[in-house]
Amino acid sequence: MLSDELIAEIEAADDILITVPMYNFGVPSALKAWIDQIVRVGRTFSFDGQNFGGLVTGKRAFIVIAYGAAGYAGDFKPADFVAPISFSY
Repeated sequence: MLSDELIAEIEAADDILITVPMYNFGVPSALKAWIDQIVRVGRTFSFDGQNFGGLVTGKRAFIVIAYGAAGYAGDFKPADFVAPISFSY
């Protein structure tokens, strides 16, 4: 099963690097499809009815995004759905 293979790749990796362009105010459908394959309850995350928890631990993920951020100023700022954010768990 493709999903099992992709999850095994993530589990075997020391770090995860995702490079992606922004198309039409969002990320490409290929990245969305990949995410759909690797996000699986009981395998990559847990859910107890109220809380979610990550099951793939000890990894660092880096996301490199290529897009014309200067074009998302002023009135277009709300359309920047790929703006860099910083978060940690």
